[in-house]
Amino acid sequence: GFVVLAVSLGLSSCLDSGSGSDPLLQLLQDVETIDSYLASQGKTAVEDVNGIRMVITELGTGLPAVLTNKVDVDHVGRLFTTGAIFDQGNTASLITNYIQGWQIALSTLPVGSKATVYIPPYWGYGDSPVGTIPANSILVFDIVFNEVVATSAELQRLGADTVAIDNYLTSKS
Repeated sequence: GFVVLAVSLGLSSCLDSGSGSDPLLQLLQDVETIDSYLASQGKTAVEDVNGIRMVITELGTGLPAVLTNKVDVDHVGRLFTTGAIFDQGNTASLITNYIQGWQIALSTLPVGSKATVYIPPYWGYGDSPVGTIPANSILVFDIVFNEVVATSAELQRLGADTVAIDNYLTSKS
């Protein structure tokens, strides 16, 4: 918490939002709101340094995604304040096509994980309303992280690394 506060305060001194409100200070307040809620519910979350909170119900065994990957995720998106569902279903796309909160979560969680992810507005849609999502909304997603589709370059590298490791192990008996 202290590291997030120190980094945020340091970064916020370099920003001029022009609107009189400090987005990083707002991020800290939103994270405190999420943390207070989780504590009141007796839920333990993985606390990402960026402020994303993940309550993991099943930890997968695969690798997390990287920004060049396509991912397959089942999800239900709800508003933190009301619990109203604004989106649900399955999505499969490049990880960079999603909000930054998803990018952070999916690059942290291993494939096969099931989790509830709490995303402050800073990493969601910020002060822009989108569809039925009001501006400055904390988002809550129940996700099932089904698959990461590796790029051909990643698969080639994995093949080359596997051959190199096998050769090394064989040479060392």
